[in-house]
Amino acid sequence: METSILGLASFPCYTTPNRSLPKLRILSMRHQYPLASKIVVKNLPYFTRENTLQTEFSNFGKIAEVNMVKDAITGRSKGFAFIQYTSQDDAMLALENMDQKVHILSFDYQH
Repeated sequence: METSILGLASFPCYTTPNRSLPKLRILSMRHQYPLASKIVVKNLPYFTRENTLQTEFSNFGKIAEVNMVKDAITGRSKGFAFIQYTSQDDAMLALENMDQKVHILSFDYQH
């Protein structure tokens, strides 16, 4: 595992001040959850909420984190999210059952 950690720095990239903090977080997350246990959910309606995704996708296993990607300025959803499962098997089960499926998600409508 040491070689892969050292190999990260060899890729050309733009650097920012104190770049080591995000790397440390990524490396610690890599050890915490197995590879291929994070899935991406695309083409979500903009009104979809993280707790709705948590409820829908927890049917397939234990979820560690749901990260809805939002616009930094408006705070509006960009229509996709990342779901981190605690095991690769749970992530694969979610992919097998939810891939290419259309689901009506409940939402709050305000007048």
